[in-house]
Amino acid sequence: MRTLLPLAVLGMASVALAQNCFNGNYGTRLGLNTLDTVYPMQSIGFTFPFAGATYTNIHVNDHGFVQLSNAGVPAPLLTNAAALYTPTTTNFAAGGPKIAPLYCDMELTGGGECFILSSATACVVTWLNVRSYGIAAPRFTFQLTLDPSGTITFTYGPGVTNNSTWGGVSDNGICGVTPAGGVTLPASIDLSAGGSTTNNSTFENWAAPNGFDMANNTLLLVPGGTGFTYVLLGAPANCASTSNYGVGCDSMALTGFGLPSLGNAAFTLRASNVPVVSPIGFFGFGSLVVNPGIPLDGIGMTGCSSYTSLDIGLFSGGPNAAGVSEIAFGIPNVPALVGAVLAAQSLALSLANPANLAVSNGTQINLGY
Repeated sequence: MRTLLPLAVLGMASVALAQNCFNGNYGTRLGLNTLDTVYPMQSIGFTFPFAGATYTNIHVNDHGFVQLSNAGVPAPLLTNAAALYTPTTTNFAAGGPKIAPLYCDMELTGGGECFILSSATACVVTWLNVRSYGIAAPRFTFQLTLDPSGTITFTYGPGVTNNSTWGGVSDNGICGVTPAGGVTLPASIDLSAGGSTTNNSTFENWAAPNGFDMANNTLLLVPGGTGFTYVLLGAPANCASTSNYGVGCDSMALTGFGLPSLGNAAFTLRASNVPVVSPIGFFGFGSLVVNPGIPLDGIGMTGCSSYTSLDIGLFSGGPNAAGVSEIAFGIPNVPALVGAVLAAQSLALSLANPANLAVSNGTQINLGY
């Protein structure tokens, strides 16, 4: 069976080349702007087989790895534990079972977030807009997916790296899996080269900053008896995305929450800094991205610009709650929509100009996988 497994994985990889994208439904937020934090225990959503045992619970932290347990046994690391921000192989091998897209000294401060989506078919953890400790840029995003077969997927956006200003080994990084519990680890391997192992501890250790070499790619780990077959699926293609452009007036801003991926009913547009005089926000959609925008000073909207053709329509969003209004924008699971582009802009009542209206920046919505 082991000789056939790499062929099976390569077959899977060929199918996935155009679809190795982030899951656009991030699920429930575990943390925002946190540092050295282990979040409350979560259900995986199914019984996950790993290294000859099974687990029902997952412990996520803001340093790029998770630990597995059954109702908290074995116990996970605690918030502020030094092992969280000290990515050594000794710490990797200690404690409970670990799965690490990138165990490194990173932080969520300044706008980073962490999410989990648990269901009967997949458990997805997303580290969104994070950064290396003490380093302003780049910010990066990566995602872990567990499925009931025991297959593990690490999906990386652009710029993912290991680095830190804390000193010592804090700028190292580790990617991979281990049952831990004090096991003796094998040698580090080159995961980007593809191959298979006969050890349940399958990992790569970067002992210098910025050594991580799988950014903008997806790594698949498939269990096979003892050990894993591992393969890179290549750069993402036909993936959903959003991008913001232009500048709003009266401080209004618009952005997407989640991704406009096919079948994602949870994709949402979020208007922020909605003026207090506006009970709700409005959201305009068009088939044409207008960038640069068209100034609206001539109709009394001083300092405002139009960033969408608005030919699809204007729709009311949710109530203004502390300056935020949202509208759900579920994406149908229709492959013919891949590659379609829409433009959105929010609008609200305002006292900042003679027209008593303010608009946000524009958000380009690229439909995809």
